[in-house]
Amino acid sequence: MVSLVDEEKWAPLIGRFFLSFGSIESVTHDCIRIWSGKIIHKHIKNMPLSRRIDLAIDLIAEQSYSDTNKAIFIKDFQQAKILVEQRNLIAHSPLMLVLFQDEPNTPFHEAIVSNTKDGHFVKFEELQEALSLAKTVAERIHHNMAAFRLEGINLNAIPSEWKGLPGSSA
Repeated sequence: MVSLVDEEKWAPLIGRFFLSFGSIESVTHDCIRIWSGKIIHKHIKNMPLSRRIDLAIDLIAEQSYSDTNKAIFIKDFQQAKILVEQRNLIAHSPLMLVLFQDEPNTPFHEAIVSNTKDGHFVKFEELQEALSLAKTVAERIHHNMAAFRLEGINLNAIPSEWKGLPGSSA
C-alpha cells in the first residue's frame, strides 16, 4: 500500500513533543504531591492535564517563595496549558494529506487534522515550533521547581563542618 504522507518525517518530532510533555506532567505531579499531599494527589492524579496545571498554578501562588519566582513559574505553567490544546490535537488526530484551496501554488500539505474541530490542523512547520516551545517550557518548569527547592533550603541549618567542603559555596 502506498502512503500519501511521510510518517518518517513526522514521527521523531511527535515523539520528542510527547517526551517534553512527559516532563511537564512530571513537574505538575510533583507540585501537587508536595504542596497538597499524597492523599489529595491520589484522588486528582488522573484529572486532565489542563486542570492539574490549574491546580499547580493555584498551589504555586500559595507558597512562601519570592513573588518573582512564583510569577515566573506561573507564567511558564500558563504557557504549558496553552500547549496542552495542541498536544491533544496531535495525540488524537490523524496525519493526512490535506487540500488547501486558498493556496494555489502548493495546494496539498501534510497535516495533523482534527477529527472534532473543523479547520483545526497542525502543519509540519507548526509542529516544529510547538516542539521547540514545549522543550523550552519543560526545561523552564524543571528549572523553576529546582529554584523553589533551593529557595527553601535554610543555609544556616547546614552543619558548620560541611561549609568548607569542596563544592560548597559557604
